[in-house]
Amino acid sequence: MNRSSASKNIKKQMQAQPAANSILEGELKRNAELLATRQTQLDQVLIEPIATGRPIGKGEARMLDDAVKVAVTGLKMEITKLFSDYNAFMTFLPQVNRLRAQAQPASKP
Repeated sequence: MNRSSASKNIKKQMQAQPAANSILEGELKRNAELLATRQTQLDQVLIEPIATGRPIGKGEARMLDDAVKVAVTGLKMEITKLFSDYNAFMTFLPQVNRLRAQAQPASKP
C-alpha cells in the first residue's frame, strides 16, 4: 500500500468516524514526523563524508595493513577461545543444574 492510498483510507475513516478524528489526526502527525526523521537519517547516510586525515605513503600503508592483519589474527584467536570456553560451559551446565536441583531440597527444612 503506498502513502497516498493509505492517506485516502485514513481520511475515509475520519469521515466515517468523527469521534476518532483526534486519534487519527495524532497518528497522521506522528507518521509525518517519523517520515521526516527517516528522511533526515537517509540524507545523512547518503551524503559523502568529509575526508579527514592526511594522505599516507606506500610504506606507511603497508605498516597499517600489517597492523590490521595482526589485530585480525588476534581477534580470530580470541573468538576461537571464546567459543571453546562457551562450549565447555554448555557441556558442564546441565551437571551444575542437576547438582543445584539436588541441593535445593536438602537445604529447605
